[in-house]
Amino acid sequence: MDKKVTELYMNGASHRKVAEMLARRIRSSISPMTSWRALQRVGERVRQRVREGEEAPQHKVRVVALDEINQRVRGERRYTLAGQDGEEGDWLAMRMSQSRDEEAWVTLLDELCDMGISPDKGVKWVVCDGDLAIEGAVEIAYPGV
Repeated sequence: MDKKVTELYMNGASHRKVAEMLARRIRSSISPMTSWRALQRVGERVRQRVREGEEAPQHKVRVVALDEINQRVRGERRYTLAGQDGEEGDWLAMRMSQSRDEEAWVTLLDELCDMGISPDKGVKWVVCDGDLAIEGAVEIAYPGV
């Protein structure tokens, strides 16, 4: 369930909408808090991999997909920046940020490099939605990709 919640959320569905979609699918009620907890578990697994210095995932990542989700937290806009294996669908890294500028994306890409996910380790492509900040960060952190 965590994978489906994360997929729906990263595609722009709110926790409330995720809960509604899953409730229809399993024909039972699910609270938005269940969706939130599932996303927190995924985030904790990613953080744990980073803390342990694990080069995750174990296969060679060739395509990295980058995108952000924006939401309001106590009336202020916040962003969840995310990197995903573009072929396997594994979540590689997520981080909360107050902005989605080039510097924030460079920080996320640096985290990926620290995990062993970089052009010199096999990354050939970076996919994004045309966000100029992402494109600029890729030129800085992943030159030649």
